[in-house]
Amino acid sequence: MTSVNGGLSAVSLEEASGSFDSPRVRRLKAGSMPRPRRANKITCEFFDDLRDTLLGELVGRRGVDSADAYSHCVHVGIAVWNALRGNDHIYFPTGKFIDIEVRQKAIVAEFTGNNAAALARKYKTSCINVYRVLKAARKSRIASASKSVSEDRPGLDLLFLFQDMVMHALLRRGMQRDAAAEIGVFARDKMREVWGGMHFFVGDTQLMPEWMESAPGAGIAKGDDDADF
Repeated sequence: MTSVNGGLSAVSLEEASGSFDSPRVRRLKAGSMPRPRRANKITCEFFDDLRDTLLGELVGRRGVDSADAYSHCVHVGIAVWNALRGNDHIYFPTGKFIDIEVRQKAIVAEFTGNNAAALARKYKTSCINVYRVLKAARKSRIASASKSVSEDRPGLDLLFLFQDMVMHALLRRGMQRDAAAEIGVFARDKMREVWGGMHFFVGDTQLMPEWMESAPGAGIAKGDDDADF
């Protein structure tokens, strides 16, 4: 079993037949697990937003055929669903440290030796902080240049693994790696803008949103897109 922020992954029948014991395993053995139900409203909204975000990028900006784009969205949704399923508490982080690190790298790249004040105005910070970033960069410690970098650590792995799941699902659909990687980053950042700091869950017996069930093999059982965060 794997965990995400304290949530447990789905217990397989093989695990249930072993020595591990818990009320949920005993229910599995007895065949008395609750009947599958549709995912709750918040969980469905998360996946609906993921679909709409990807559709906007694929169709609106990259010119992908709408039918193909929708099929891409379905397969990405299923991959993410299968990876998250079985976790009773999922925290989707804001990823503030990402914005801070991007800003720090931009300051380092754009510094010419005498433009600290201009950079401070551009990135809405102080000259003192600009020089702190530059000093930290020289010591190869950009990540520690601001105390706030570490303020949003909960769910950090989930954020980057979500990005990877989107990318790999698109790769399996035949998309070029560079494009798939860019869309993975885009989806990560757009979803954290709306869902950062929010909690939801994907239970063992929940049915995925209806729009995701159009793909072969979709349902509550894990399929080829199975992966664990």
